Formats: sequence, structure tokens, C-alpha cells
Amino acid sequence: MISIQFSVKDDLRRFATSTISPLYEMAASIHALTLSTPKEHHLAWLKETRDLLIREQLEEEWLYFAPVFSEVVPDILSLPYIERFVTMEELFEHLVHLSPLEFARSVLAALRQENRRNKELIYPVELDLKKDPDLVKSRLTLFVSSYWHIVFEPQWSDIVPRLSREVETINACLHSNRLGDYLSSISSQMEYDEVSRSILIADVEEVSASNPIRSIVLHPSWFASKPVEFSKQQNKIHIIYRISPLDADCE
Repeated sequence: MISIQFSVKDDLRRFATSTISPLYEMAASIHALTLSTPKEHHLAWLKETRDLLIREQLEEEWLYFAPVFSEVVPDILSLPYIERFVTMEELFEHLVHLSPLEFARSVLAALRQENRRNKELIYPVELDLKKDPDLVKSRLTLFVSSYWHIVFEPQWSDIVPRLSREVETINACLHSNRLGDYLSSISSQMEYDEVSRSILIADVEEVSASNPIRSIVLHPSWFASKPVEFSKQQNKIHIIYRISPLDADCE
């Protein structure tokens, strides 16, 4: 368990922030496309998107990379890593110059999650990665770029209002000093202790006393691969979590 303390003087609006990453949502939506039992509120989007992939001749590349995204989003396309990029052009440039070794590490780590479920299968992408990781990197870079421009970017205007409403909820919770209530609504792993003014997060490795957590970054997501996920980065903890049509509120 990790305990994050803040004092009475701390302004929660500085202690906790929220952010939306269109590029992460794009990558997480590729994961959502691979699910055999998708969320009900994704069903209409999934049908429309799969039909679009066929029409735009992207289905073959999607099927090729589907095992990479079936269990997780590869860390080179996930939060907080992808947070540094604002535009698809920035991400594209980064992937082009990413070392084949770093690329292979990330993709193989994602494939290992899939291999746990299907131990007997060896996918073409896995074989190709061992022979020519640079070629696989080029294919993924082109697929992600095409998927963004042809499929995801036109749909983003329908998705972003849901996430923006969640950010408004977060801001309302911070303004009314109800961060603990909001975090508890995200996951039972989190609770707020009023006496010690501490946020307690279960199942997260304790941090060094010399480098305590000084801020929380909330990442509400429509397509996140897990209900909630925690990622420590220096003296921040990133909380990536999937929202539902029934949002929490701090009215």
C-alpha cells in the first residue's frame, strides 16, 4: 500500500491535476477493437469502426497487430509515456526515430501478455519482430498514423465531450475538497483518511521516503484497457481509469 500525504495548506487543485490524451485514446481504442466481449457502450462504435477498417483497406494491418493490443496497450503508446506528445506528427516523428531495440522490447512485452492466454500460438508479428524489428516498427508507425487520420480523428469530436465532462467533475471535486470521495468512486483500491489527510492506494508498491509522491495526475479515459491502472513516475503517480456513461459527480 502507498500513502500520499498532504497538509492543510496544500491546494488540492495543484496537488491533483487531470489531463486528456487524444493519442492515448487512439491507442486504447485499437485495444478495444480486439476485445471478444467489449463494453456495451462501445458496441455501436466498434461496428462502425470495423466496417470503416474494411472500407479503407486497413483491416489486414489491424489483424496483423491485433495480438500486440489484445491484452494491453504497448507502453510506447500508453500513459504516461505518450503524454509528452500533443500531435500525431510528434508521435510519428518519435516512432520513426525510436531505436528498434526499444521498440522490440515494448512490443514483445505486450505480446507476452497475449502469450499467457494463447500459449500455443506464435503470431506473424512475433516472428517478423525477431527477423526485422525495424520493418515491424515502420509498419506499426504507418498503421497508427493511418488509423489516426482515417478512423480516429474524425470520431474524436464525439468522444471528447464525455471526457471533458469528467474533467469538469474532477475540478468540482477539487474545488469542494472532495478529492477522496472522487478517488473512492474510481476504485475501491483508493480511500481518503481525513485524520491524517492521506490518500491510501492498495496494491501499489511503496515509494522511497527520500522521493515521496508530491502530486497525482488523473487520466480519465473512454477506452482504457483496464478499469484503473497506476503508474509511478518520479514524484508523481498517474491514475489511468476507464469512465462509464454513469459518471461520478461532486454536486
